[in-house]
Amino acid sequence: MALISDMLLSLSLVQADGAIHIFDPGIVARPAFDPDRSAMPEYPVESLRAREHGEVTLELCVSEAGVVVDSAIAKSSSYARLDQASLAWVNAATFTPARTSEGPVAVCGYRMSYVWKLEQSASPVMQLLSNAYALGVSPIAPGPGEVWLQLDAALGDVERPVVKYEPPRPVHPEQAGAASAPFTVELCISSEGRPVAVEGLVALSPMEGAYAITWLNGLRFAPAMRRGVPVNVCGFSWQMRWRQAS
Repeated sequence: MALISDMLLSLSLVQADGAIHIFDPGIVARPAFDPDRSAMPEYPVESLRAREHGEVTLELCVSEAGVVVDSAIAKSSSYARLDQASLAWVNAATFTPARTSEGPVAVCGYRMSYVWKLEQSASPVMQLLSNAYALGVSPIAPGPGEVWLQLDAALGDVERPVVKYEPPRPVHPEQAGAASAPFTVELCISSEGRPVAVEGLVALSPMEGAYAITWLNGLRFAPAMRRGVPVNVCGFSWQMRWRQAS
């Protein structure tokens, strides 16, 4: 029965105007989520209260301009709120479009997953940001060829990251009680200038942590440089301050 449902889902989405299926042999590059032009997902407040978490798989039609023109849940997180938040997020996102040898094309049947993960004080000290999922990197467990440098006095030949864009300070969630004083976190920043992990959120409540992570994902940096080459670094200090709701 599940196989039949999957087939019907694919058939329902492949009808977008002019789109070809993601498994068409002429496709040389699949769509890719563009975190520079898209917001990261925001955890639904009610889901935080209920401690809902899980992985959602989405099936998309993506236009040749990188816009999602149709979407559906291919595999549920088991929580309706998280499923609907996933659809709302991806429908507003921008993608690098699929390509054939002749250029960008519209495709259907493209699947991607997002993990809604609660951060708790019992979690590892270094917490991944959503950008880590989008970039496919993890400073906790470097992949083949990945090097993450720890910023300290020994790295005198490394130019530190410089902020290029800082979103408005995050509004403190009223449900979490009184806002904490300004506090310092340490970031891992990729060679593309995106923060992908943070240390220093363990004292926050899960709700505060989710809001802080959403905001940190919006930061953009000129990356650290070593001998003229962008490098991945950890241990970059950043002060966070809450903004009270007006």
